[in-house]
Amino acid sequence: MNPSKKKILLFIDWFTPGFRGGGPIRSCFNLVGFLKDTYDFHIVTRNTDLGQNVPYADVEGDKWTDNPGGFRVFYFSNSRLSINNIRKIIKNEKYDIIYLNSFFSVYFTLTPLLVLKFLRRPMPMLLAPRGMLGTGALKIKSFKKHLFIFVAGITGFYKGITWHATTDEEKDSIVAIFGKKSRIKIAANLPAPGPMPFHQRVKNKNELSLFFLSRISPKKNLLSALAWLKNLNAGGKVRFDIIGPVDDNGYWRECLKVAEQLPAGIIFNHIGAIPPGDIPGIIRNYHFLLLPTLHENYGHVIVESLAAGCPVIISNCTPWRGLEDIHAGWDIPLQDEEKFRMVLLKCLGMDQKEFDIYSQGAFQYAMNIVRNPGVKEQNLKLFSNL
Repeated sequence: MNPSKKKILLFIDWFTPGFRGGGPIRSCFNLVGFLKDTYDFHIVTRNTDLGQNVPYADVEGDKWTDNPGGFRVFYFSNSRLSINNIRKIIKNEKYDIIYLNSFFSVYFTLTPLLVLKFLRRPMPMLLAPRGMLGTGALKIKSFKKHLFIFVAGITGFYKGITWHATTDEEKDSIVAIFGKKSRIKIAANLPAPGPMPFHQRVKNKNELSLFFLSRISPKKNLLSALAWLKNLNAGGKVRFDIIGPVDDNGYWRECLKVAEQLPAGIIFNHIGAIPPGDIPGIIRNYHFLLLPTLHENYGHVIVESLAAGCPVIISNCTPWRGLEDIHAGWDIPLQDEEKFRMVLLKCLGMDQKEFDIYSQGAFQYAMNIVRNPGVKEQNLKLFSNL
């Protein structure tokens, strides 16, 4: 590691080679990859993936390891993950900045904050809520979350924090909860470098292949997607594949009940979790992404779908808006169930010529996202002047 670089201690519940934790893993991995020549990143995480008990293969836990990507990682085993051991990590080396990647995480946000308050060691701290303060996200387990936010507010638990918002909407959410005096930096998430080349897929009229790619949980709203398909009342052939791990077993059982009632012409499959490296090749097999999420502060799968020339059918609870006007897909208010149904019927009825317009529109929009120099500049400034 270069001693002339500032050292950033980054806490996150799950990190590569894990992938079941979804967007935050990709957001942090892309950020570290982009800034590794400017900063020395030391990442503290678990040695298991989300919902898994078996440690990662070929990863040595409970010690610092050098990653070939140009950063260091400390993979905590469950037996060694404790307040005292996190205190040792913070105390044993001198860091310039601490970067926290969750709002509610007990071990990887709340514990580091408590340790720093106990040590009375002033240190610049940056906290990325990762979409957890959005209106849709706060509706899930609403009472517990709002109670915690209330207590945190009156105790000044987050006093002195600089917030990392990835959108203006996320900034507004932070201000609404913690006040106008909150110190906030805006830096949009970085997409993965090197978008895949445009791939044309065959689209026959009255044939439609859809996919949902995310953790299966109430926030991602798979249940609504299934309900719309159940009431589609259309002929033709529809394939709907669910890609992602089950995060909430009770919610998944509700989804399966509705899936059992789908019309005969709609084929439903659960593929399960897949590594990020396999996603681009798999997306090439579908016509549209269907993801009526309650909230996303970015939505990596949305950008990846667009970059693959796969238009999206999503809610208007993400940063990606005005998609219909540029023929990249649709962003629809969740309460407008009839609009979702009509869009699905339109997609089913598309022929090759009309689909190609949307596919090209999606690809071109993604190129604008990936090539946006402003996003890179925002991230370069993220850790300065803290």
